[in-house]
Amino acid sequence: FRLFKRSPEHGNIFEEVPEHKLQPGDIVLFLLESSSQELSSIFRHAAVSCGDGELIQFRRIQSSSGLTSSSVTAPALVTKEGLGTMKKKWGKFKIYHKTDGVALNDFCEKVKEAMNNDAKYDFMKNNCIYFALSLL
Repeated sequence: FRLFKRSPEHGNIFEEVPEHKLQPGDIVLFLLESSSQELSSIFRHAAVSCGDGELIQFRRIQSSSGLTSSSVTAPALVTKEGLGTMKKKWGKFKIYHKTDGVALNDFCEKVKEAMNNDAKYDFMKNNCIYFALSLL
């Protein structure tokens, strides 16, 4: 996973951008809130900007009791929400823009396809960050 790293062949893959520069295809990482400097760069959820303040996300479905399944694999949903709503739910965030850009037509097709597919959430193999990167 190379979100924060350089690739020798490609240089910087992502760059952090301010909220006012949010574009379709930008990854929004919601941070783990912590007073520890080391933990402040760990994220707890990822979504992707679809434009016009709308984000697409992939998350596991909570059980009817309100608790998530203890298993690694669980049912999941792909949903869209406004950035303002997600900020209220998740708190602090950082935005990362792919330095070589995103092919918008391909991105829009992948978003449409994702909105109409069923998927299983797997903490190790198919989580919100894998989903976000798959759209790019």
